Amino acid sequence: MAAPDYLMKAFDSIEQMESAIEKFNDETYNPMFNTHHIKDKETKISRLYYFRCTHYGKPGDSDASGHRNTTTSKTCCKAYISFSYQSGKWLIRTPLHLKHNHEIGKDIYVHYPRKRLLNEIQLRFVEEQLELGCSLAVIAEKLSERYDMAISSKDLHNQLASKGYRLPVTEEERVKRLMDILEGLRDSETKTKYYKCRRTDNGDLKCLSIVTQHFSDNFHQGANCIFLDITCKNFKCNVV
Repeated sequence: MAAPDYLMKAFDSIEQMESAIEKFNDETYNPMFNTHHIKDKETKISRLYYFRCTHYGKPGDSDASGHRNTTTSKTCCKAYISFSYQSGKWLIRTPLHLKHNHEIGKDIYVHYPRKRLLNEIQLRFVEEQLELGCSLAVIAEKLSERYDMAISSKDLHNQLASKGYRLPVTEEERVKRLMDILEGLRDSETKTKYYKCRRTDNGDLKCLSIVTQHFSDNFHQGANCIFLDITCKNFKCNVV
């Protein structure tokens, strides 16, 4: 397989190489996630840089420490792409070694842990959905549809926990977040005119009505109106 043009250019930094390899991986579904570099013994400057298949290494090898029994997915795969440092630039070395000893493809590629990590845009989307009270399972499904990700609710929980994000655990916290959002809508471009809410005897949100200026104007012009009844438990919309 010939290297694409964007890999044949001279790179000024390792970060530029990594960005190009990430693009190559996404286009060809090659899991070149394992990196290794060789330094000059005298100058201690990296001279060779390898992007190796994530399955590189012997089966059973693990870098994990501790007393847990650990296993890996290493298969002695020899596929790699390498670059050499010459005259201040990083240049690709040919030919490319892309013969894997295991299957590759989109269905496999999207399940690698690295491809299930949220970027900043996806993280903001998750936070917005959480503020609206959506469950992790529903958010994971939305992410899969919108960003073509193979992500589970467990993946979401672990990533949010690692970032110190505290999920709302009570109905009162969920309602408070929703009310904060609605207060912000009053002065937003949606031109929300007002909203009303009714609560049960124990304080749970029972009914919430949101009326925009456009809706209010149309209400006085005709009798055909649509109301959305959103319950506090499952946030399903019932058209009345």
